[in-house]
Amino acid sequence: MKIYCAGIIAETNSFVSRSTPLCDFEGLLFEGLSQHCPAGTGVTFAAPTWERLARERGHQFLVGVLAGAMPGGLTERAPYEAMRDTLVQRLREASPVDAVLLDLHGAMMAEGYPDVEGDLIEKIRAVVGPSVPIGVHLDLHCHLTEKMIDNATVVVTMKEWPHTDVPERAIEVLNVVEKVARGQLTPVTSIWDCRMIGFYPTKA
Repeated sequence: MKIYCAGIIAETNSFVSRSTPLCDFEGLLFEGLSQHCPAGTGVTFAAPTWERLARERGHQFLVGVLAGAMPGGLTERAPYEAMRDTLVQRLREASPVDAVLLDLHGAMMAEGYPDVEGDLIEKIRAVVGPSVPIGVHLDLHCHLTEKMIDNATVVVTMKEWPHTDVPERAIEVLNVVEKVARGQLTPVTSIWDCRMIGFYPTKA
């Protein structure tokens, strides 16, 4: 199975007056093996787990752009579009692929893009077509939008805060995507608004 992996991770607070420029991503902006994702930066990637398991399972694993920034204000428009367009172009160059894995936050906004993840997933869906599974890994503190759900095949969020379960959730995404690619599973996704806001530690 040929799997393309990529991601852009940033948690946006729209009340912050300072925008997030490209230089905020530069310490965690690279192309190539996800094994190079540095630890201790405050940004946790699912990609290294995907890469290790995919290679163990005999898949061809390709990594496009992986980028991350610490929480802040709106990402500037030009850097977001440049990262997104490079990520999508790398996918076009790698196509055809059997599956796409996206490492995202779920609460990223950029100038002109209130739903960055929805925009990115939609662009990727336009490249791979309707039948290729797109698996998305999100932070616990994410938003789920109709555009995200309409274009992704499976969306899995972290369940623990502090975020100690990134590898477990990454495995969940990969397992479902593999089954979809093999025709063993047809997931159906929907959103239910519980009309609740909570911030609860899940571990004592």
